[in-house]
Amino acid sequence: MQNKFYILLFWLLVAWACDPCDDCGEPLVYDPKVKLVFINQDSAAHLEDSISRVTDSIDNNKLTLALLKDTSVFFADSLETIDSLVEAGETEYLDKQEALNHTIDSLDTSADSLSSWNRQLNTLKSDLNTIVKVISDGKVQLDEVILVEANKQVVFEDTLSSFGFPLLLADGPGVSSFEITLADEQYTIAFEYTTFEEMGADRILRVLATDVNVTNYTGFDSLKINCETCLSNETTVTVYF
Repeated sequence: MQNKFYILLFWLLVAWACDPCDDCGEPLVYDPKVKLVFINQDSAAHLEDSISRVTDSIDNNKLTLALLKDTSVFFADSLETIDSLVEAGETEYLDKQEALNHTIDSLDTSADSLSSWNRQLNTLKSDLNTIVKVISDGKVQLDEVILVEANKQVVFEDTLSSFGFPLLLADGPGVSSFEITLADEQYTIAFEYTTFEEMGADRILRVLATDVNVTNYTGFDSLKINCETCLSNETTVTVYF
């Protein structure tokens, strides 16, 4: 029994003393990524222009609708006078009574049609605004991403607002280049960075990247990087296409 106690004590001391990265053979956590956000600014600009035109149409229709209603009210007031004359036996006003009734019906029909059209325009405007929001949020589906140096496909299955592009491990300055297919168009982007190891508070050794820079890109209209001295998991590159 005493021997078992000493064996247990020995293993407790080993577990307490060993470094999870070196002495005990725990795996090194390697997951440096840079976040990319894709903004389709051409489509957004086109949609914003369409929304502006739809808004102008809605406003113009409102003015026309108000005029139709005011005109209908005016003729309705006149019709009351004509109706009174006809009821009093003034039959010579029958033609005017019929004409006014026809005019009022036409005005009301036009107003109803215009109101219906405005409702459709408002629905269209709402749909366009929703699409613009999706584009502004950067939600896209990447058709294919190839990590060139590793000749490996990086799979993103869902439509996302941001994508974590993996960076390769390197001794000294590292380079990771990507070929991207998006909406059947081809793009490329290349990163340069420096990888290093860092022990976290959880005593897990992680490989991170710092000084992430875009060294080259093709196909995109422009790009913006939030920080050139941040760690990889803090770096966001927004590309506009």
